[in-house]
Amino acid sequence: MATAPTVRIRRLLLSAGAICLAPFAAYATGGDEFDQPALTLGETLDFLPGKSLGEIFLETSPELKADGAAPDFEREVNAIADRLRTESPAALVKTADDLLAQARRHYSTAKSWCNLLHDVRDVLAGSSADRGAAADYLKWRVAHRDYFGFTAAKRNGDDEETPTAPPNAATALADKTKVATGALRAHFLFLTGALTYARGDREECRPWFERVVKEFPKHPRAEPAQFLLARCSFFDSRKGRNDDVSGNADDESKRAKLRRDAEVLFERFRNAYPHGRFDADALGWLGALAYDGGNYLKALDFYIAQAETPGHPETLKSAVFMCEECLVLIAAKPDAPAAYALIARHPRIAMGFAYLVLSAPEADNYDGKFDQPAAVKKWRRTVLPKIAAAVAQQKDLYKAGDWQPRYLALLAQAASAAGNQAQALQLTNLPPDQIQQSDDLLLVRAIAFERAKKPAEAIETYRTLLTKFPDSAFALGARLRLALALQDNHQAGNAFVELVDLLKKNEANDKNPAASPSPSASPSGDEEKTTAESSDEQASQVVETGPLDEGRFVSGTSYPDSLREWEMRKSAVYPNITGAEFKQIEEAIDTLLNFAPLSELATAANSDRLAQTARDELRSVIAERYLARENFGEAQKFLDNGEAKSIAAKLEKLTAAAGNASGDKADQMLLVANAWAEARGKLLRAPLDTNAAAPNVILNYAPPEHPAAAPIILVQQNPALTLVHRRENARSIGLKNPDAELSERDELRHASRWWMNAARARPGSPLAAEARWKALEAMPKLARASEYAEELAREIKGEAVSREIYQRLRTESPNSKEATRLAAYWSFPDPAKSNEQTLLEDSDPRDANIMGYPFSDFGALRPQPGDFSEDSRKIIDAWSEIEKRVAALRDHAHEGDIATMAAVVRELQAKTQKALVDFGDDYWITLLDDLAQFFSEPNITPKMEETYINIRLDVLHRTNLSERTSPPISTKEDSDEAVAAEIEQAQRDPANKPIADYLEICLLALKGGARVEVKTDIPDAKETGGHAVYMSRDYAGMEKMARDFLAKYPRSKKREAAAFVLARSVQGLSRPYLMNTGVPMAGTDPKAALTEIQQKTYQREPFDPKRVLGALDEYDREFPNGRYAAEVRNLRAMTLWRTRTWPAALDLTLAQLADTTKPELRSEAAVRLANIFAALEDAQSRADLVDAIRARPAAIPLLKKFIEVSSSDRTHPLRYLASYLSDQLKLNAIASK
Repeated sequence: MATAPTVRIRRLLLSAGAICLAPFAAYATGGDEFDQPALTLGETLDFLPGKSLGEIFLETSPELKADGAAPDFEREVNAIADRLRTESPAALVKTADDLLAQARRHYSTAKSWCNLLHDVRDVLAGSSADRGAAADYLKWRVAHRDYFGFTAAKRNGDDEETPTAPPNAATALADKTKVATGALRAHFLFLTGALTYARGDREECRPWFERVVKEFPKHPRAEPAQFLLARCSFFDSRKGRNDDVSGNADDESKRAKLRRDAEVLFERFRNAYPHGRFDADALGWLGALAYDGGNYLKALDFYIAQAETPGHPETLKSAVFMCEECLVLIAAKPDAPAAYALIARHPRIAMGFAYLVLSAPEADNYDGKFDQPAAVKKWRRTVLPKIAAAVAQQKDLYKAGDWQPRYLALLAQAASAAGNQAQALQLTNLPPDQIQQSDDLLLVRAIAFERAKKPAEAIETYRTLLTKFPDSAFALGARLRLALALQDNHQAGNAFVELVDLLKKNEANDKNPAASPSPSASPSGDEEKTTAESSDEQASQVVETGPLDEGRFVSGTSYPDSLREWEMRKSAVYPNITGAEFKQIEEAIDTLLNFAPLSELATAANSDRLAQTARDELRSVIAERYLARENFGEAQKFLDNGEAKSIAAKLEKLTAAAGNASGDKADQMLLVANAWAEARGKLLRAPLDTNAAAPNVILNYAPPEHPAAAPIILVQQNPALTLVHRRENARSIGLKNPDAELSERDELRHASRWWMNAARARPGSPLAAEARWKALEAMPKLARASEYAEELAREIKGEAVSREIYQRLRTESPNSKEATRLAAYWSFPDPAKSNEQTLLEDSDPRDANIMGYPFSDFGALRPQPGDFSEDSRKIIDAWSEIEKRVAALRDHAHEGDIATMAAVVRELQAKTQKALVDFGDDYWITLLDDLAQFFSEPNITPKMEETYINIRLDVLHRTNLSERTSPPISTKEDSDEAVAAEIEQAQRDPANKPIADYLEICLLALKGGARVEVKTDIPDAKETGGHAVYMSRDYAGMEKMARDFLAKYPRSKKREAAAFVLARSVQGLSRPYLMNTGVPMAGTDPKAALTEIQQKTYQREPFDPKRVLGALDEYDREFPNGRYAAEVRNLRAMTLWRTRTWPAALDLTLAQLADTTKPELRSEAAVRLANIFAALEDAQSRADLVDAIRARPAAIPLLKKFIEVSSSDRTHPLRYLASYLSDQLKLNAIASK
């Protein structure tokens, strides 16, 4: 998917030899790899192995084979000059022509010698009347070749950029031109133009080329001069063009006229010099003009002519490149009979076009979006028959040489793609000695067998292909398809071995690619690009990758990087047309591991083609799958894990007892069920479901050094292999009932089955009630395990099933606690709603887990900005004023006007109280409450005032966690230690004794604001030290300081603050801190680098409700309705939530949520209410909590809001209780808003 073909000059290089490179748009598809369609394995198999157009040209052009090192051109040209003095110039022309042919063949290193050798030939053919002067010219030309594109240090012309000519070049050349006479003057006139042309000039050079044409019309130098004039006109058509914007209509109209002007000049040149030396170049530039104008068919015609021009290997690479670019654009519009007719007249182009269509991942690579597989398949079935029909009309062109097999292969591919396998097989039904000479025929025949459901014949044909053509472009894709044919032929073990071997072959090829055997069109001094563009053409470091590592799709302008880096054996459009891709191999391996018949898969466990580590991994997979079938005997043959063997042995024993018992087997069945439930996550998870696709898993990606030795680790690291995707993969290649495998890999499902068996074995009994309830409770746990499990619950109509079990329980055991208090039925949200992503605006920076709650409110309950008494603009303005005036208190503290200062503080106190909206704002109101209290004290002196205001503002600066800007620090260092020293110095001053309690409370406040690192004993693989750490406060130190203060100052006005700090510290010590810790994923090799994120709870002392409530009660007794009464109620409500005292917890929380005078506490109230509601998921709490909610009408609409967001988030605790709670509390009768 590229955006569109625009007038963009890519970094692909344009040169005299690479004229075909038009400004094509390789804006391939756009986006990045995350935007690519999530293809199933079956869909990827629709992309067949192909050959690039370049590969076909190389395959059918023996003359392009490399022929050794290039000659020493400098020595050879000097030798011609020496021979010219004594030999006939005409006799030397062939020598020059041979050298020119060699330069063309070695164009990547000899491109500039081509220009010089044309000059040599023209001297011999038209300027050698004075042989001595001609020989001198040739010597001078070689000696001064750095004037025109060579460097002094590197005279083979292999530099990426055109080097700068020496400073004296223009003067020296001008002097030579002035004295030049006769035919040699044509050469110097031409070189004067070439001198500026080589530096990128396209204006000053023109008069010189025009003089050559005008003054020497019959001279051989007139031919390149006229050609370069046309080149200059081409440059005019692109000059000033924006890379990314096509421009307005007027600009395009002007540019179109300039293209027509250039086209006229090129056609005039070709008419003047039919089949001339630069005709192939001219064809390429004509193609570029047509391409720029959007006439891709006309451009293709020119590029084909350029590619097929004999004797010009230097233009072949660029011509092939642009042919393929045009083909992909033409193919995007299948209704183009003229295009098919043109393509069919050129067998190599037709073959390349067919393979392009067969292997293409997109129908339109330039439509700005990724095409869906179904659309690509339909497009392919449309295009291939049309090109096949056009080729059939030109069948006589396909009789020469070895083209008949290719002709038949093309027709067979079209028939097979259209679904006519019989015709494809008939077309390829040739004697072995004939078909085995063509990899094209073998491939299509194997594919037709495969599609015709004849896997044995497909296997034989693929193997013949790989034996006869081990280096074929089809080899990798054929190996993949061989493996899948083996799977179809009930040889899954061999299929697995083939796929792993394919990984090994990719690794064997994981090295720097060899240079293309074709000539390379590299840049020269006369390429159409600016100096700025040239600077981007640095040699890139080659990244070592295997042939399977390239993806099929192209994003943005990422492929290819440049013509220099592109190899003719590769596609010019798609990075990978091998028919196999690394991720595809992973998915094929994964599909076999998950679904292949175990008896077949087990044959590979002893294969000597697999590394021992791979065999061990395979054994663990087979063991897991046998256990999922409760086939303990077979599983034990493959089990190596000690814990798993012990659990399996226990289950085997209990299962046998349940099977052997006579009469009522309910007790034995219950034991089996409970044992399965206890084993959850220990038996059926590893290795298949311990992967990067599992929920809450982090992949520290470190791919195996040798993937073939660790194929299971490889697939474990693939995050795309979710259970849903695995099921789609299985279905896409025709595997039946994949749910039978996937669904059984949860121990709880086995437990549920045994629980239901036990309930049926003894209906109406207490055991039956217990077993049926446990089966019912397992349903949401199973669904929550993965998206696949939830989808399966919907597919089996899980809500109806749960209601049936629920009703049967209430009917059979109406008086049991399970029926009366514990049981509920479950609903599973519609998938469309489940996939919606709700964007929640987090107005509270405190994370619910940091506050000690497992769940947030999911954006459903927290107060919205509109709930506050002041509108947002007024709040912002108010805080701006508060911040400035609080900071200014320090500036006025030295004035000594205590009454005025007290009044200012009280005014700020009132203003701040009205502006409280966010967490952290209470730091500011606490400051102002404290200062107001300070100024209420008798006998405050100006010195005390100044001292205390300085200290108090410094304490705010150090402890402020709000988003408000705190006053600047007054101490030399901005640290807690510096502020503590400031306080202690004030304490030592006898003059401050009356405010000693205020100073000491400042130390307590500083302690309370300090962040300390809490080291836990909880393992955490994410942390450097291996254990979880978090930042909190020193609650133990705060408790001690508060108790000391209360004992020391029995009459202080600051006792209330100290009493609150004491209560808060006691509560904080046992307040849970929830953290997401990293644990190496159980059952995986450490090399897999998989870390499972688990929520863990830590508290610094055990939760003692009596101790916590006692501290809160002490505050309330001493300060009924005190300054911190709301904060104490908040702490009390959390404590009651933890003790599951639902009525009181609800009352306090609902009141706090509704209290607009304490906005800073409302967010926590919303979170706590969500966690109270979340307890409805717990069967032991559900009945009492439902009663408590029912008795509080204010809670019911809030519960409905909380439930309404559950369908958008799979982590929501009430996701599966919506129907039950709606029925119990009649939520449907309540308006949603």
